[in-house]
Amino acid sequence: MIRIVEKKIDQLRNNKLPDRVLHVEEQIRHVIPGAILRSQLYRQFPNYVFSLEISQKEEGGVNRTLWMILTISLLTNHYTIYFREWLRFC
Repeated sequence: MIRIVEKKIDQLRNNKLPDRVLHVEEQIRHVIPGAILRSQLYRQFPNYVFSLEISQKEEGGVNRTLWMILTISLLTNHYTIYFREWLRFC
């Protein structure tokens, strides 16, 4: 596992991520045009993570932000998509 993370870090440092990762990032940008996409490739875990802001609104002193998170494992041939809701009280 350490070698996998070291390889990922080296790819990030040298700006040489695999083409498939860059392709996935580009495809996610087209899911919701104009949405905020946060790439979390810099994280030192054996995965690639992308966060896409789905919606944001404020009601009754509460700011609600909904994110779709895509995590692609470097250890197995699996990925996970889940939603995260952030609530901030104004």
